[in-house]
Amino acid sequence: SLIPEWISWHASLIGEYRIRRFTFQWTTGSSAVLALCIVAAALLWPSLLGMMPQSQDHPMHLTRLWHFINNNLFHFQLSGWTDLWFAGWPSGEDYPPGADMWSATHYLVTFGLLGWEATYGLAFTAMYAGVATGIYTLGKTYFGRLTGFAAGLFFLLDRGHYREGGWNYTVYWGVWPQVLCTGFTCFAFAALDNVIKKGRPRDFALCATLT
Repeated sequence: SLIPEWISWHASLIGEYRIRRFTFQWTTGSSAVLALCIVAAALLWPSLLGMMPQSQDHPMHLTRLWHFINNNLFHFQLSGWTDLWFAGWPSGEDYPPGADMWSATHYLVTFGLLGWEATYGLAFTAMYAGVATGIYTLGKTYFGRLTGFAAGLFFLLDRGHYREGGWNYTVYWGVWPQVLCTGFTCFAFAALDNVIKKGRPRDFALCATLT
């Protein structure tokens, strides 16, 4: 009877160790994501108060959001010709449409109660925090949590320059649709790890969806 008790005791220790390890890993990962979101919110705090960035391309993105909701979605289409600007332009086809869909999702989820500018500010802040989280996830998957967190933090604090990304190009100039795409790409490459190692149908589906 001593041997079964010894095996049972060791099994309980192993189970407790696994639970504690999982809890520690989950808490550590969640804390890193939360910290990055707090930094993003601190950097863009006016946007959370309903004051969207208004420099350079931001008013154009706001107009595209309004047009996407009131014209494209109103006619049950994601793209189409419009006479709103110039002699007309192919809405949703001349510029990465992901930003329009991203902002529109926030507008629809909040039922439009925040108004146009506040919704855009929220969507922009969520984009910035989301991309930092994507970079963290990619770094964590292949190089460890510390590396992932440092990379996400460097992304948020990068001063950047015109046509070189960072705060200058993304926030001041308002050129952020491709940055949003980069965030999803980082998540996709992180999901690719499970595709290679496990190859389950859900792993393929997740990676394909993020791509």
